[in-house]
Amino acid sequence: GINVIYGRAFSRSNATDMRDMEAVMKGVPYKDPNYKKLHDSESIIMNEEAFKTLNVKYKDNLVIDNSIVQGTVIGVVANFNGLSLHEKIPAVVIHCDPKAEFGHLYVRIAPANISKTLAFIQKKWNTFYPNETFEFSFVDDNLQKLYTADKRVGQLFGTFAALAIIIACLGLFGLISLTVQQKIKEIGIRKVLGASVANIVELLSADLLKLVIISMLIAAPIAWYIMNKWLQDFAYQIDIQWWVFAAAAIWSLAIALVTVSIRSVKAALANPVKSLRSE
Repeated sequence: GINVIYGRAFSRSNATDMRDMEAVMKGVPYKDPNYKKLHDSESIIMNEEAFKTLNVKYKDNLVIDNSIVQGTVIGVVANFNGLSLHEKIPAVVIHCDPKAEFGHLYVRIAPANISKTLAFIQKKWNTFYPNETFEFSFVDDNLQKLYTADKRVGQLFGTFAALAIIIACLGLFGLISLTVQQKIKEIGIRKVLGASVANIVELLSADLLKLVIISMLIAAPIAWYIMNKWLQDFAYQIDIQWWVFAAAAIWSLAIALVTVSIRSVKAALANPVKSLRSE
């Protein structure tokens, strides 16, 4: 499934693609003129990052011979990330050696009847490697594990953010309740003189909403700085857009307005006679 952008992939129809290089090179001395020719004839595939690192351009039958890479490049594949996004995509050179020892065997399977497929693979494994334990894992699960720490940090921040919002709402509710208590007679007088519910709500909410706006102006640059520092841990990162903070500000104002309105509307709808009655 890796995208070949130049040349071709390995093919069984090409003998040089499937050669056992260990057997081919066996008995050929290092100083033998054929040694280099045999090494140079090995088919290899490189990713874009490898070409960038070696500072070469692709062409048909390109031979690379240095202390790092040696062989004939038959194709170039697009960069693919098999590591965490915290790390840059490395330069990759792919060889095709039918007898090479391997640490992992990757098998692409259909999503249907996974249990039967695994049982079949295990049966084949036991046939070829009866003394080796069959252990398997799914690649997508392995990739997800690379971000376990990031997910935990996200969950932690989400939990504390929810707690902070709840505490802030309780604080706003307490402040508006105190404001209503202090201005209870003023509210009654204004209502008698013809003030509407909207006028009373505006009177009670204006000062508190100004404090919310000031707090957002203080929090936004701090949040941007912390998020920017966190993103530096990733080799590939997004740019923090201004609309993220605008959306956060709108949500914050909406939550604050709802919290303040619950108490202020109740006060505005109260009977002014009760608030103006002499204690």
